[in-house]
Amino acid sequence: MKAVHFGAGKIGRGFIADLIHETGYEITFVDVNEKLNDELNKYHNYYLYLIEDNYQRKEIDHVSALSPITQPEEVTDAIVEADLVTTAVLADNFPKIARSLAQGLKARLEAGKTKVNVIPCENALFCGDMLKEEIIKTGIITKEELDQIAAVPNTAVDRMVFGTDRDGRDGIEIGKDYELVIEVDKLADPQNLPIKGPEYTDNLKNISRENYIRSMGDMPGQDILHI
Repeated sequence: MKAVHFGAGKIGRGFIADLIHETGYEITFVDVNEKLNDELNKYHNYYLYLIEDNYQRKEIDHVSALSPITQPEEVTDAIVEADLVTTAVLADNFPKIARSLAQGLKARLEAGKTKVNVIPCENALFCGDMLKEEIIKTGIITKEELDQIAAVPNTAVDRMVFGTDRDGRDGIEIGKDYELVIEVDKLADPQNLPIKGPEYTDNLKNISRENYIRSMGDMPGQDILHI
């Protein structure tokens, strides 16, 4: 199975890609950080360090990276062939990734591919609805076409992560506990859950609001990210 993940930052690699990897996907990151992309493409792996387990090292392998700036056609091709698309870029950056997503999903539709889950994992209420709006705004794909080729659920997310440098490579320290809640009724196939580990619900509204308020309370003055 193949996954395309937008955003190779701490949350992207330390949280979302961790779950995707555990589910059995090969992961292609899409990110503008050329240095990080080069490292991922050189080693095809990176490491997480589990805080509660005395910083035991965990390898995330079968990964690669693409730049949406210098490799737009490759990004499109990756979306066409993907079994799953996810994001962790902060919702404010949706306009920056919307064109790449729109181009990839339009090409996927024209290629006659199956409907794919596009799951935004962001600290924003109704982030799925927000991402859909930005994709449609590009004018590349209509709402009807988007609904035909992509399922974009809302989510709620929370995990503790720290950036670290070990042995000259960029690493991530992660906490054991996490929350990823996904709207099950908005998936391409609610009977076929795309990621192992999240909670799937048809009542996300209250959960996401509580999570958003809690995570905002954690942010001031801390290096811990709850996104």
